[in-house]
Amino acid sequence: MRLTPLLAALPLAACMTTMPDDARRVSYTCDRGTELNVIYAGDIARIENPGGPAINLQKIGSGANVVYSSATRKLRGEGDEVTYAVGRAAPETCRVVTPAG
Repeated sequence: MRLTPLLAALPLAACMTTMPDDARRVSYTCDRGTELNVIYAGDIARIENPGGPAINLQKIGSGANVVYSSATRKLRGEGDEVTYAVGRAAPETCRVVTPAG
C-alpha cells in the first residue's frame, strides 16, 4: 500500500505538542457566538477545542485566497477576519478578539 506525502504527514500534525518557531496563536469571536482559538503553524491551522481533541486543518491556496480545510471544517483567511464553516452549516464571520488593556 502506497501512502501519499500528505497522508504520511497527518499523524505528525495530529501529534503537534510543541509549537514551531513560526507558530502564532489567534483568538476569534464569531457572529453566532462561536469562540475559536487557532494556532497557525506552516501549512496547518490547529483549532483548539476545550471540550475535545484539537482539530488540524490543512492549508489550501495562498494570499487572499487561503483556505484551511479538514473533512468537516473550513477556515477561510488568516487575518483579523476569517470565515468559519462546520459541515453543511452556513459559514460564520469571525473577528480577532482584542485583549483588554
